[in-house]
Amino acid sequence: MDAIIGFITELTGEKRGPSKHYRRYNVLTSDKELIEGWVFSTMEIDQTFSGNILVAAAKNNASVRLQGKLSIDANGTKTIKVSINSKLDKCINWAQGTLQRPESVLTISSIKDALLSSIPSRLEAVVLDENELITFIQSEKKRQYKIFIIGDNSGTSPLLVYDELIENIQISESFTFTQIKWKKIHNKVILTTSTNTIIEKSANVVIPDLSDMEESMSLKQIDIEEINCCFEEIIHSQKELTCSSCKQNLIPITGKEHLLKCQNCSRFVLSKSNNIQTSVVIQIAIEYLIYNKNDLSDFIDETYSTIENYIQHMSLYGTYADHLVISATAIIINKNIIIHELGKRPILIPGSDFIDDQLHICYDPHILHYDSVLCINDNSAFLSSEELLIVL
Repeated sequence: MDAIIGFITELTGEKRGPSKHYRRYNVLTSDKELIEGWVFSTMEIDQTFSGNILVAAAKNNASVRLQGKLSIDANGTKTIKVSINSKLDKCINWAQGTLQRPESVLTISSIKDALLSSIPSRLEAVVLDENELITFIQSEKKRQYKIFIIGDNSGTSPLLVYDELIENIQISESFTFTQIKWKKIHNKVILTTSTNTIIEKSANVVIPDLSDMEESMSLKQIDIEEINCCFEEIIHSQKELTCSSCKQNLIPITGKEHLLKCQNCSRFVLSKSNNIQTSVVIQIAIEYLIYNKNDLSDFIDETYSTIENYIQHMSLYGTYADHLVISATAIIINKNIIIHELGKRPILIPGSDFIDDQLHICYDPHILHYDSVLCINDNSAFLSSEELLIVL
């Protein structure tokens, strides 16, 4: 067990993974070394002794002692992973003595570097322009996004911002953006916030290079139409192809036979055609695992050793989906997946905060295979939380 002492910075909100709750943070040591950190727990982190210390330390700029597994990657980046095993576990505790917090050494990336980076970036940029606020429905939940144009001394770029983060941004103000990733839309690379992004006003005034401003502003709302959609519940019946939301006709997408699109509200639906559906869902789940592999590496057992080995195996044609792929699928479609197995209590794989958002499948332990199920009376299947075994 390794131990480090330092100050908590960049603490994200609590997230729920396939089997554990987790938070990300950075640790700034007295030697001005910055160490990336993760904390995992089978229970809500904020309800534990160590979790309370972590939050309080971040708010009060107080030093803490963390016990966990320290690793160094090929680029020399250090990461400490802390596991909370009980409510009173003291793997995170106050540091003894008084430490002076050093000046911040957080690395600021340029916009141009962030557009090429394989890891999330921290930016300092001024907000130059904004587009129309777009509202869409994802699994019966109202969501929003807006595209801003941001700039720094390396140039400008569109920035896709989701939901409550939109309210943090003001035109002509300079901000610090953390955990920014790039996203490719119609062969154009833009920047986007992530679930761990924090947006705060910067103490510095950023002077941007506007030489490519016209190119950045050329990205119209119509160019990101794919954002204004979600994968609804998977269609398994051979009924008339109509949108479950607005009841208008669904049309196939040329060159993408696995997708149907509503002519009215532009929502997308996965269609069942010649058994292509299962492979498409697995492919989408694998893409999610690749994009979030740093968040999921701790959920890989000794069978595969690393998340890269697991992804490579699951990408092979004919490989059946397992629990992690099912969990990723639940997150992607924002539905609770209910797994039925003969003679056993149904299992709930969480993907939605609402219990009535359910998609039901069955599991055959003899061939280690999942398959879709339908209600014989054609009603929407629903089981209450009391009838389910919840697996994280």
